[in-house]
Amino acid sequence: MTRRRWLLVAAVLAVVVVIVVLATRAGGASAERAESITQWDADLRSWEQERLAQFGPDGVLVPTAQPLSAVVLGFADTPVLAGQEPGESLDTVNAACTAQTSFPEAVRGVPAPPAAPAGLDLEHPDAQEVVARFEADRAALATFVGAVGTDEPQVRQFCGTYAVLVAAHANAATTGPAEANLQLADTLATQCYLPGWEPVCAAGTDSARDVAAAQATGDSAATDAAAAAADAAHAQAATAVGLGADRTATAAELIAVLTTWDANTSAAVTAFTGALGD
Repeated sequence: MTRRRWLLVAAVLAVVVVIVVLATRAGGASAERAESITQWDADLRSWEQERLAQFGPDGVLVPTAQPLSAVVLGFADTPVLAGQEPGESLDTVNAACTAQTSFPEAVRGVPAPPAAPAGLDLEHPDAQEVVARFEADRAALATFVGAVGTDEPQVRQFCGTYAVLVAAHANAATTGPAEANLQLADTLATQCYLPGWEPVCAAGTDSARDVAAAQATGDSAATDAAAAAADAAHAQAATAVGLGADRTATAAELIAVLTTWDANTSAAVTAFTGALGD
């Protein structure tokens, strides 16, 4: 074989070696990419299953206490009268408030979906399906966090005030009705239980003080008159802001607000869990 032919054969062999090396490297990169995509997809599916265990039916983070709308009657701002039994259970109201106010914080504590493995080309066609899954999970969680936080300020305001009003009624047998009414007045003066209801709370503040003053004199007729005036003042304030003409109508409006909060939370949970997975 001539020298020229040897050189040609050597060149061909070199090209073949280069092709084989490149093919091996490409095959190795493809295998690594496939393994990374598979692992990421498995991690995302695991994350979704963990969230379903937390927020799905019987989920460990779903509030188990009765909702506020089921335990609140809406009359806790009514002046306390001697011998009057508490209308609401302080324990059940506190339990409902704790469940409702802690839930948004629990949702904010949920870890984000696992990110892509380091070095994975997210633009590669093979990765697009898993990238879409990740983006959908991330968007679902962000929407969930935002949804449960929408009513949170109002819920905290309500529970921070209304539960204290319930406590005043519950403790009246120990403190006496006059002291209980002073507690009602101080609580309502500090913060109204719902935004937009300030005229009602202001009327309740003045009325509770008037009833307490009458009770302090021991004059039952004066106490009855003060209680009647309290109902009239409540009706006037409630009517002025469109909440009905008496305490029953106002209580119904209050429970409607609480029912909306409960429904919003339930809808947020359903939307989140429904968005997970295939």
